[in-house]
Amino acid sequence: MNRRTLLRLVGRAGGTAAVLATMKAMGLFHSTATGTDRPDLPAGFGSGVKVAILGAGIAGMTAAYELSKAGYECTILEARDRSGGRC
Repeated sequence: MNRRTLLRLVGRAGGTAAVLATMKAMGLFHSTATGTDRPDLPAGFGSGVKVAILGAGIAGMTAAYELSKAGYECTILEARDRSGGRC
């Protein structure tokens, strides 16, 4: 039996939480996500730099807002006729 088969059987029996606990016990879950810290972009950091942002959803508009505060010149490109993405 290989790991994939074992994890599939554990998932059928106990669900996602059981699979994650099994993966952690087997050493397959190495680290947690560390995307909570915001980058330090002082005002004027990106002055004169142009940035193209694909998508006018929440993430795209937030990225444009934060980058424009740091001095970047942002252009948002959206395929649809409205902004907002799926919201």
